[in-house]
Amino acid sequence: MRYLAIEFKYVSLNEAKLTGEAARKMDQGKIDHMRCIEKSMNEAINQTRKYADSLNQKYPDLRLKPYAVVTLGFDRISWKAIK
Repeated sequence: MRYLAIEFKYVSLNEAKLTGEAARKMDQGKIDHMRCIEKSMNEAINQTRKYADSLNQKYPDLRLKPYAVVTLGFDRISWKAIK
């Protein structure tokens, strides 16, 4: 069995200076490279690594798969599997 560790971050449309409609129309690559998304993603990655390291030390046979997820409002999502 494999277990998941997921760190979620939320970026408001207001913070991104976008409307929901504009966010839905954007290319995923452009969203992923927005400064506010990159900042939140880096924070999520760092936090996920800390969680995963702690859990793997305590439970070495856990087979944990960590992910970082950032949402842009409730309209778009970016995610990365952490190695």
